[in-house]
Amino acid sequence: MSLNVLDAGRFLARFGYPDTLKRGSVDIQGNATWTGSPADFSFATLAGQLDFKARGGQFLKLEPGVGKLLGVLSLQSLPRRLNFDFRDIFNEGYAFDEIGATLRIARGVVYSDDFRMRGPSAKVNMSGLADINQESVQLRMKVIPKLSEGIAVAGALIGGPLAGVGALAAQKLLRDPFEEVISQEYMVIGPWLTPDVKRLPKTRGNTESQATEP
Repeated sequence: MSLNVLDAGRFLARFGYPDTLKRGSVDIQGNATWTGSPADFSFATLAGQLDFKARGGQFLKLEPGVGKLLGVLSLQSLPRRLNFDFRDIFNEGYAFDEIGATLRIARGVVYSDDFRMRGPSAKVNMSGLADINQESVQLRMKVIPKLSEGIAVAGALIGGPLAGVGALAAQKLLRDPFEEVISQEYMVIGPWLTPDVKRLPKTRGNTESQATEP
């Protein structure tokens, strides 16, 4: 199957999810099957693998019961539950430059170990599963607030152009280790509306999920 959507916000509105996403293009490639005819579509028997990409959109501030899974993915549940405050990043909805993932589906459960979102305010990596039938998730999530190149601008204002160039060069050089320091990982488990969010201790390595596929 192949699906290309130029305005994902309007597309979701047509299917009963208005005010969920603003703009955004979506490209989906892969295969999906279910028991019966096309008219017998059912998440309970849905299976397949999809390559998903989205660009240039923004999750809107969702009300309870509207786009519940998208509410989890837009990270609006995090600021209410965590003492590590990302409120300024996610409270009004997450604007993204790009989202990408390989999605594996079995009996209505969606698995991914490479779900990633990139935006002007943060980078987010996720792995785990979303059970569409049970409306629940088991995700491991890594949030990396994006470093601002305004540091270099400030350096130029204070110490002149050379200071600004030096600050920018140092920032580029130190970006990866510094981002690792300011990043934070979480486990998100439970119903889409009220997941349990736990902050994890710092560990080395990539984001990995404890969820297993059947």
